[in-house]
Amino acid sequence: MGSYKKSEQTKATIMETALELFRAEGFSETTMRQIAQKADIALGTTYRYFKSKEELVLEYYQKIQQDLFVQVNLETEKKQTKLDVGLKEFFYLQFKLLEKDKNFLSALVSAAAKPGDPVSPFGKESRHIRKLHMEMLEKIVENSKTKIHPKVKKELPELLWFLQMGLIFFWVHDKSNKSLKSIEMTDTTIELIGTFLKIHNKPFASGLRKSLLKIIKNLVSIVDET
Repeated sequence: MGSYKKSEQTKATIMETALELFRAEGFSETTMRQIAQKADIALGTTYRYFKSKEELVLEYYQKIQQDLFVQVNLETEKKQTKLDVGLKEFFYLQFKLLEKDKNFLSALVSAAAKPGDPVSPFGKESRHIRKLHMEMLEKIVENSKTKIHPKVKKELPELLWFLQMGLIFFWVHDKSNKSLKSIEMTDTTIELIGTFLKIHNKPFASGLRKSLLKIIKNLVSIVDET
């Protein structure tokens, strides 16, 4: 038990040190050797826990998602809201959790956009993180008071995941005071979703509904192929 606790502490120290350096120096400029030296841990030991900087980033993604998962569960258990309200709370919470890391995350955006890059949220290395994020979106959709067509309800979390990735990329580059432009963009995007959901069950909207489902299917197929 003691050795396990020590191992977990060593891993946590490496992670905390890496994030400290990423925030201060940037992701590209930081090396594994610097992380090991600042953490006062042998380089070989550091590599036993994390084979690369990219693995440290994936661990960071995982931690953020776990923190988000806990808070989303607490919120959905306390109340049932309309979908637009639940989504706004969810996206605002992400911005809040990521705020202190905005500078170093901006350096990851170019890498994250490259197909096959280990730190890309669209890649196979981050598939388990996407799955956790999708579970949260599914829970928000399922527990909302908003009436949603069964076929749309099934596929909607996938579309919301892509939308929130776009919002996060926008937020990373947003230099406005307190990221107000990102808040405005989020509100507008969610209002558009709300407008669609108000009419998507109407007979005249069947073509629009089919087009949306086709778009979602194509988006998902691209991620599945990476």
